[in-house]
Amino acid sequence: MSNEVSRHPYASPSDDGGNTNGGQPGIVSPIPPNSTATSIAGPGSTRGECVTEGTQPMAHVSEATRTATFVRRCRAALGRARPRSTSQAHDMAGNHTLTIIKPDALTTGKAGKIIAHLEQQGFKIRASRVMHMNESQAGEFYAVHRERPFFSPLVTFMTSGPCMPMILEKENAVAALRTAIGATDPAQAEPGTVRKLYAESKERNAIHASDSDENAEREARFFFAETDVLAAV
Repeated sequence: MSNEVSRHPYASPSDDGGNTNGGQPGIVSPIPPNSTATSIAGPGSTRGECVTEGTQPMAHVSEATRTATFVRRCRAALGRARPRSTSQAHDMAGNHTLTIIKPDALTTGKAGKIIAHLEQQGFKIRASRVMHMNESQAGEFYAVHRERPFFSPLVTFMTSGPCMPMILEKENAVAALRTAIGATDPAQAEPGTVRKLYAESKERNAIHASDSDENAEREARFFFAETDVLAAV
């Protein structure tokens, strides 16, 4: 009997080819009656591949058992095929952070100066985009402050114009960036910091910076696709 191959490109559940294996995406064919399943994944591969190889007849094994064996071995192959995802996801800790050049700075032509300032401080830009957040997006991003009195004005300000989120890289990035941008109120910021140089007020303070490694990772994934985050780290 000729070999049958089922490929697993991490399809979404809606693209699963009508599988009936309990929702495992990408697996589209059960094990043939006279075959066993062998799972393989090439070195460094980001995809798993399940190959059915003709062997001795297995008529005495139920269809459910054959299918379960097939699914189990395919899942094992998929697990071996993507060992980098988990480790890379945690590589942001310590070396990367998220910043946003806010609408007040972007619309007044200060973005270039702020970027140059950060690069002079040793930060490297690993991902960036320009976007105009709507109320729902800004509200979700600042959801932690939802019960604070400044929440509504903050959402209004952040939706007043385009902003520029960026993933930055530097050793001890979170703390280094917080130092580089200065206090929330530019009147209290240290000389030479971003806010002292470019912020207008406590409310229109030019730039956002993540306050922890955990929030840096969460915020990066808010603005950037998984592929962008993994490429950045």
